[in-house]
Amino acid sequence: MSDRHDVVSASGLNIAYTGAGGFALRDIDFTIRAGEIHGIVGESGSGKSTLGLSLLGLLPENARLSASVFSIAGHDMAAAHEHDWIPIRRGVGSMVFQEPSSALDPTLPVGRQIEESLKLAGWPRDQRRARAIQILDRVHIPEPERRADMYPHQLSGGQRQRVCIAMALAPRPTFLIADEPTSALDVTVQHEILDLFREIRRVTDIGIAFISHDLAVVSQIADRVTVLYRGGLVQHGTVHDVLANHPEPYTQALLRAVPSVRDRPKSPFDIGQGGAWSSVRPHETDDGTKEVSHG
Repeated sequence: MSDRHDVVSASGLNIAYTGAGGFALRDIDFTIRAGEIHGIVGESGSGKSTLGLSLLGLLPENARLSASVFSIAGHDMAAAHEHDWIPIRRGVGSMVFQEPSSALDPTLPVGRQIEESLKLAGWPRDQRRARAIQILDRVHIPEPERRADMYPHQLSGGQRQRVCIAMALAPRPTFLIADEPTSALDVTVQHEILDLFREIRRVTDIGIAFISHDLAVVSQIADRVTVLYRGGLVQHGTVHDVLANHPEPYTQALLRAVPSVRDRPKSPFDIGQGGAWSSVRPHETDDGTKEVSHG
């Protein structure tokens, strides 16, 4: 692995939507380094997905971006137009979306869809099929040659997300944006996908921005973390420094919002003291039956 140089660098980044009022992001400093996973964390509306989309020029037409520095793989994109982003999307940067069923075309075999991404990245036609099978194997799809000819509905949810990751990795990008890539999956499959991202970090120089609302997930996978709130930068640094040593009050609130299995009562009415369910209490109605209310 090479030195961890910046593959994405933004300073003083502001994004606003005309007609919406206010900023979606304001005065954000952010980098992605080669060979690292950088977690972007915040609640809904914090601006984390807006930040991810901006790094591939995928903001809607009414978005207005300004920055003192906005460098993508060595290209100054602060004043870029749509045509300037095309070469970035065709192999320099890739994205893995939250819901694989929506990201994949139901009318094409998954291998063909990977080949299409390679075509856009300029790969020769006679190399695309072999690369598609190779990258399906790389993301641990069993029997990749056979699975390449399957349609998305013939695969499990976890396999579909692996296909989306394969499609993003196939052109050998410099950086990858993963927008809530595990939130639509069950817990067991989530862990498998997180292991896959760890493997990608270990064996490649790809810089990864991992967007999530779940601090527990980010703490398992990221090297550095940026915490956003209502478009503003709350805190950033190494995961250990931000989450363990010096969390800001909002970061602490996000940490407290992660439920613990130890807090789970044995029954809905076994509340006990403290814990995530401490504000949930049963009370008797006029007819003597029990209802659950939130204090």
